[in-house]
Amino acid sequence: MTFIALPPHWSPPSLSGGLLSDESWTGPSVRYLRCADDAPEVLEHRRAGSDYLVHAGTLGDLSRPGPGLPPRGETTGLAVDLVTEAPSTKAIVVDVAVVEFDDRGTKSRVTFVPANAPTVHVLRGDCERFRLALRIRGAGRIRLKHVGVAPLTDRSRAAWNTPAGVAPFVAALLRRAAPLAQRSQAEAWRRAGGGPTTWGMFDPTAGGTVLWPVDTDEDGGTAMLARSLESSGEQWIRREALAAASDDVVEAAAAHHVIATAGDDAARRRLEGFLAHGLSVVTDQSAWVRRTAPQIHAVPVDQDLAYLNRPLRRYEAAARTAAAWEAADRLESGSPTRPRLTVLALYDRAPTTDVPEAPACADLLVRTVEDFPLPEALDAFCRAEGVDVLVPLRAGDRHGRRYLHSRVLPFLSLEVDRVVQPITMADLERRQADGEPLAEILAGCHVGVHDRGDVWTSGLSLSAAPASAWLWGVPDGGRAFAVDPFELDCPPGKLFADPDPAEDTAHASGPDLTVVLPVYNNGRHLLETALPSLARQECWPRMHVMLVDDGSTDGRTPDVCRSLAEHCPRITVHLFEDGGSGSASRPRNWGVEQVRTELVSFLDPDNEISPGGYDRLLDLYVARRAEERTPDLVSGFQVKIGDDARVMARHAFGEREVADARREFFRGRHFPTVSTQAAVLRTQFLRSAGIRFVESASGEDTLYGWEVLLAAENAVFTDRAHLVYVADRAGSVTNDASARLFHKHLVVEHARLAWLQENDLLETFCSGQLQRSLDTWYAPLLEQVAPEERAEAESVLAEIVALYPTGAPAAEQAAGGAPSSSDDG
Repeated sequence: MTFIALPPHWSPPSLSGGLLSDESWTGPSVRYLRCADDAPEVLEHRRAGSDYLVHAGTLGDLSRPGPGLPPRGETTGLAVDLVTEAPSTKAIVVDVAVVEFDDRGTKSRVTFVPANAPTVHVLRGDCERFRLALRIRGAGRIRLKHVGVAPLTDRSRAAWNTPAGVAPFVAALLRRAAPLAQRSQAEAWRRAGGGPTTWGMFDPTAGGTVLWPVDTDEDGGTAMLARSLESSGEQWIRREALAAASDDVVEAAAAHHVIATAGDDAARRRLEGFLAHGLSVVTDQSAWVRRTAPQIHAVPVDQDLAYLNRPLRRYEAAARTAAAWEAADRLESGSPTRPRLTVLALYDRAPTTDVPEAPACADLLVRTVEDFPLPEALDAFCRAEGVDVLVPLRAGDRHGRRYLHSRVLPFLSLEVDRVVQPITMADLERRQADGEPLAEILAGCHVGVHDRGDVWTSGLSLSAAPASAWLWGVPDGGRAFAVDPFELDCPPGKLFADPDPAEDTAHASGPDLTVVLPVYNNGRHLLETALPSLARQECWPRMHVMLVDDGSTDGRTPDVCRSLAEHCPRITVHLFEDGGSGSASRPRNWGVEQVRTELVSFLDPDNEISPGGYDRLLDLYVARRAEERTPDLVSGFQVKIGDDARVMARHAFGEREVADARREFFRGRHFPTVSTQAAVLRTQFLRSAGIRFVESASGEDTLYGWEVLLAAENAVFTDRAHLVYVADRAGSVTNDASARLFHKHLVVEHARLAWLQENDLLETFCSGQLQRSLDTWYAPLLEQVAPEERAEAESVLAEIVALYPTGAPAAEQAAGGAPSSSDDG
């Protein structure tokens, strides 16, 4: 469908006969450019050069304002969205030209907005008038699926700077795949004239094209980093450019993917606004961002972002809406002017499972219908308790963690009477099985206002009607906000159960890979960080994911693991049921014993592998194997996200093959850190060498990397794959600075000493690496121990130092503390 929304003095084109049939567009002779006879929305261009279709003017009017071109008035920007269907070749390209004229009638700037890149274009300050045109380059046929242009005023543009608002017509404009009716478009346009509304009109379905800020200077500038990404080929984006552009992203917040940095409180509020709008967010380095919303993908170093150009997937849509509800809750609960809501969760019978978590901005009451034998009793209860929102629930349903968020929060900021869910998860699965794209299915559910009767009402405002009228009278009509189906009867495994069939042949001839994930009370991070990063790999369809739960006690994580294994054939699960071993070593070792693939890797649930990282590691392995130089290890590097992003364990710029690790890495004063998560290891090599993680210990990863590197007959390092992990994540076993942690380090130090002696490396280690470990790891760690445990921790540290032939002074120096950044442990 094609539509264009412009100020009232601009007549929109006809929808019935295709874009070119409208008389308000003027183009060259039909011998060059015309509508295809069999499809009015298809442009057919018959020469290799460029031609223009000019709106409300002629070709000459692109050089001068021309008669009748009105002044821009209050318009300070344009939301532009041109969607084309990719032709069989790239010979023909269509984009939107925005031509600006100053008050003297001189052309001051021409900006070309490419197709498939929704853009907020900011007009120059001296722009008095502007004209639009379509530029067509190259010969061929191309289908126009959607054209949308809408003016922005300072008021509507400013709405993007605050957590409180987003103009609904922008959400409609960006909902490219939705088959919106002309009436809905007209209504959205009419509402937009009244100014911005709220965060509630977010669009969680926008996917496909990556857009960065577009307010560039005339010589290009650096704010526009990438207008779109091709589905084939890599698009490497520099992290420095991301950081440089982050200040401009507010001007282009209509982008599907925006950049977030740590920044100040204002920047954090803007981030919350972006999340609440349902926008997909990536961050360049901020640990605060990752802790706040684990769904956010980190881009701390140069990497390939082409994966963002693929079709939307279930887990992505669910993560985006989950982040939106959580951000909205933080905004609402943190506002001193917002009144708290009282919510009644009314079950049809006594619930057999836990009640969904309530938003922080609401007080929750839980009752059953049986508590109110008469409708009048229910109404009286609601009046007495001051109930604002009624949420009916069925005891047999499975409710997601943010179910009540999605049913309650819209009433705080939207003038709606009810919240509805137009489709169920079963409906979505059935329609996907029939070949309907997920984005189109969801887009049809999020048009903002529903007045249909065939939707299930799941949130009710008692200011619109009494509770009894809602439950037993069910008033029709009224303003309703629609939500997606991911919070109702959607087991976590279903989110990862729909791989793109087009990718099933990727790396078909390569070796299979098993990724072992040790899990302990971190099911949320598993779903929102580690698994999404695995699903970004082209080798995902051939990957075996082994979840090994080390005895989780939170009551949720084992259910998440079972659901993933039930719905995803590539995922298996093993549950230890003894309450945990205290480290990731036991589940990793158990996993290696069970692996049946040629290669194995490890990934912690709160870490992520870079997009395409495992693909490149596998490609390197296959290439070396074909040359009869099969490596035992192919490894990338690590990025630690704290107050800044620190690159660690990078041993190559490009590729580096290591045949003699002892000579290259273990002769100096500093022993290497080897990433065994951003890596693939030959399974048979690990078993033959008898290399295992030290169990019931801490700091075992470092020793394991040394053992692997020294034993490998051939190792390869690359800078084309990396691991991202957040420092000091709350709840992490390795970040619990306590005397108990020092006891666990003592365990690994005993194993380290034995390995050093066995490999004749003890003297080398003590000549430099030992003191480095004391200075950069143990001393800062000791400073974080609580005062009541400090003496015990110092005593254990003295035991650690006494293991090595260095004497007491080293222990005293470490206890004195010389804190610096940590690369070890």
